[in-house]
Amino acid sequence: MGDRDRGRRHRLHRVDARAALQGQGWPQFRGGPAYYIANGLSLKWLGAVFAVIVAVTYGIVFNTVQSNSIVDGMSTSFGDMAESKTFAIVLGIVLAVAAGAIFVGGVQRISSAAAIIVPVMAVLYLGIGILVVAGNLDKVPGMLGLIFSQAFTLHSVAGGTLGSMMLIGIQRGLFSNEAGIGSVPNAAATSSASHPAKQGLVQALGVYFDTILVCSITGFIVLLSNPEYGGDAEGAQLTQNALSAELGQWAIHFLTVAIFFFAFSSILGNYYYGETNIEYLTRSRGALWAYRIIVMGAVFLGAVAALDLVWTAANIFMAIMAVINLFAVAALSNKALRVLKNYTQQRKAGLEPVFHEDDIDGGRGITAWDGTDEVTQPEFWAKRGRKVRDDSQGHAWAAPRGKRHWPPAPVTRVPVVPAPVTPVPAAEPSVAGARSAWSARWRARRAQSRTRPAP
Repeated sequence: MGDRDRGRRHRLHRVDARAALQGQGWPQFRGGPAYYIANGLSLKWLGAVFAVIVAVTYGIVFNTVQSNSIVDGMSTSFGDMAESKTFAIVLGIVLAVAAGAIFVGGVQRISSAAAIIVPVMAVLYLGIGILVVAGNLDKVPGMLGLIFSQAFTLHSVAGGTLGSMMLIGIQRGLFSNEAGIGSVPNAAATSSASHPAKQGLVQALGVYFDTILVCSITGFIVLLSNPEYGGDAEGAQLTQNALSAELGQWAIHFLTVAIFFFAFSSILGNYYYGETNIEYLTRSRGALWAYRIIVMGAVFLGAVAALDLVWTAANIFMAIMAVINLFAVAALSNKALRVLKNYTQQRKAGLEPVFHEDDIDGGRGITAWDGTDEVTQPEFWAKRGRKVRDDSQGHAWAAPRGKRHWPPAPVTRVPVVPAPVTPVPAAEPSVAGARSAWSARWRARRAQSRTRPAP
């Protein structure tokens, strides 16, 4: 069986799984760098290496960091109570059990939890940050001047070599938005979109939201509070103290709750990245359950242990992931640009972009986008008053113009009238011709019987 056939069989397996969940409204797709390295570049061994690295880095290494961040954030709110080892142990058990309960529910439960947690806390956090900036508008010019002046002075360069500063900046930037290391494609692949470029543009927007908005707001909060550089407060505690100085003691507890939900949703997302790559490596349910138990152990360990070694390991693994993924991205860039061109051409024509696997290289290396997902079908968009391209048997879809109503107006199909064909009268059958045709059929059946394998 060829790669094309194996890909179709794998795709049908995923479509069947998706169909079983359609009653709940959940499309079931899997993907990520391991998949596009194996299918797009035909480097299955490299895809397997990447899958192992992702499963270890996100499910184990990063989840210990996230659970440690939760304990660190809560220690400021709970004060002396959080100093005892018992507090960290109890909190670690609660986090591990809660995460495990959601792990068992699969991607549906993970998506449901994250879809509620992340947007609400992100908006609230940004609102608090904007409130702090609005209350200190007179200090904003000085703060911005401080940022740029301290970034480009000889004193800053003297604090370390140029290479070390760039290294730290890249490390923290990758941990902030993960751009280029190949983690987010695992989540993006679960989406149901009519065109891959749509989801790609959404993922690109995520980088700006994570770094430009959230990280900038955090920096503004800290700098506007006139912090003591080099003090005991670091990380989450530094931000909590800054919010407390600006808004009062309640802000500490708000940030504790925000950190909890941000970090806990990250634990769920990190586990899903690992699960996706475990399922790429093996379909064994036993292996998946063993991975879940290991991740729960990592969550507990992060709550009770120091993590200097874990941060070092995280930096190393992220570098390896970035090298492999950027190699794959560069190798597939021509195909990606053609997908983007396909998208922009449809947008310029005033159409709702839809994609089919045969649009690029006849579908070679593509194991999805075969038209089974309803959002890639013309009927789906026509019912919503959108105009899409027509690929079906000489019919063009025309969506009604003007104000849209629900239920939508019926879609008009404009048939393409074929050119008139002049029939050619068939020749009169002859006895000789009939005998010749019968003889040819008999010889074909005899040859087939001779080549048929014995039972």
